[in-house]
Amino acid sequence: MDKNQPKFTLTAAALIILIAVVAAYSNSLTGTFLFDDGHQIAKNPNVRTLTNIPRYFVDASVGSSSYQSLGYRPVTYSSFAINYAVSGYSPWSYHLLNLLLHALNAFLVFLLVRRVLHDTGHDDPFYVALFASLVFAVHPIQTGGVTYISGRASLLAALFYLAGFICFMRFRDGTARRFVWVALSVLCYLLGLLSKEVAVSLPAALLAYDLIIIYPKRGWRATSVKPLLAYAPFAAALVFYLAVRRSLTGYVAAPEWYTTPLVYLMSQAKGALMYLRLLVLPINQNVDYDIAATARPEPLVFVSVAIFGLLLYWLLRLRRALPSVTFFGLWALVAALPESSVIPIPDLFVEYRMYLPSVGFIAALTVVSGRVVMPPSYRKPLAASVVALLCVLTFNRNFVWADEYSLWGDAVVKAPYSPRTHANYGSALLRRGQFSEGADELTRSLEIDPMFDQSYNVYNDLGQCYMNMGRVDEALTQYETATAMFPGFVEGFINAGVAYMRLGRPGDAVTAFRKATLLDPSNELAHYSLGWAYKGLGRLDDALPELKEAERLAPYVYNTRMELAELYAAKGMAAESSSEAEAAYGLAKDDSQRRDAKALIK
Repeated sequence: MDKNQPKFTLTAAALIILIAVVAAYSNSLTGTFLFDDGHQIAKNPNVRTLTNIPRYFVDASVGSSSYQSLGYRPVTYSSFAINYAVSGYSPWSYHLLNLLLHALNAFLVFLLVRRVLHDTGHDDPFYVALFASLVFAVHPIQTGGVTYISGRASLLAALFYLAGFICFMRFRDGTARRFVWVALSVLCYLLGLLSKEVAVSLPAALLAYDLIIIYPKRGWRATSVKPLLAYAPFAAALVFYLAVRRSLTGYVAAPEWYTTPLVYLMSQAKGALMYLRLLVLPINQNVDYDIAATARPEPLVFVSVAIFGLLLYWLLRLRRALPSVTFFGLWALVAALPESSVIPIPDLFVEYRMYLPSVGFIAALTVVSGRVVMPPSYRKPLAASVVALLCVLTFNRNFVWADEYSLWGDAVVKAPYSPRTHANYGSALLRRGQFSEGADELTRSLEIDPMFDQSYNVYNDLGQCYMNMGRVDEALTQYETATAMFPGFVEGFINAGVAYMRLGRPGDAVTAFRKATLLDPSNELAHYSLGWAYKGLGRLDDALPELKEAERLAPYVYNTRMELAELYAAKGMAAESSSEAEAAYGLAKDDSQRRDAKALIK
């Protein structure tokens, strides 16, 4: 380590990094829940109590409200529960924690880069490391991991990845308690895996560090086996994790998807050029890059393979002259492989996948630019200018992430032929009350691809637009199409039941609502709707248990309490009716609701 550097400089570096992160992300705290935030947080009742935290580690189904999104990231899901305990469904605490995690990661990047540069004899490691960490901190490609709440999985995985790497370096120092350091490194590795699967590549990054930096420095032979024994506990931790994951989710790497490993690999080879461009020139960013999967070799795939093959060759050639550049380049490669190689993942290209690989890319580029591009007298002002420019770009990008309307409105312009961008923009318009415009976007999505993987949601949202426009018959047709496409679609059956009621078909409505309760017995709205339908039919004895179950599942809902108050009144149970009406009065949101509730209070 840089022992001659005054200790106060670490505090100064931490403060500078924190100030930069706050400056770049200060406008992100008011952002809403977006994309996967819905099924992981906003629609997931399991985040509402801290007592569920132990369950996240033994039950893969509680991390999401959608069984299609089965995953095993218990550390990440636990952090959402903690946020809910702090601010409920107000997003500020979720964003604040993301910001603080990112600032901490940037400081760990500083420590890592400074240590590697010191070990390889680089001049002025403090300021080079500070510049690299600041670029990492304010680079706009990180908005996908920081401003997007569910991007936290990448933040937590990177936190434990970086911390585990630094602990391993302390172990290699050979200082006192060195086995404590390797134990801490293994613990960080396991916590990283429990945050997001991308942490799996940590041992490969450690091996690159050993082979490129430690072996030459210690004079170890390339065939030396003893230093590699330190990797045994990492292997044990990985086997343990994979066994638990397999038993809880039914798969080891990723759930089955419609593409093959070869198609995914060729697609990622093509996408690697896009990631490279975004890291060097972070403009024209998009939440949904409409790049088709590569079913057969294309010229761009060969170009990408050639470019990255030459870069790898160049990195290995530099291992003696600039070992730090070789190491950082290999870091970027191994950190990208888990998500960008042969294991198919539904989203082909997303920016937050570059969160951890960007550490190596930015550090390598910083060292090379300092040695080759920047004259010594201009390094600091140029570095400050670069950081300031990136900070402005990130600040502006956060405005796009402010809500679903701005996010998908931006995406639909940049990816006009993507069914998902039109679908999500249409849903955003629906929730803004722009039903006609929303229907146009949703219809456009179906025109592009009526059968893409989430199109049942598109039919459902189109039905909601029609329902709000008074076109109930057309709405019902869309709901029925959605439930036919996805027979487990609870929301679709509930909406269809409402449409049946509006059309004077209460028997069909009861059938639809009952189907919803059978599909998801924990769905409060399904039980409420079934009770409401029974009550409308005069079947009060059937309605009562459904409404009471809805009340048990969600006791602070005005409509449920009022329905129960009215039902008890109809049954002549005045005391129970008055009690429910008093509860409803306390939950009322306006004077009209308060008047209705007060009328039943005796």
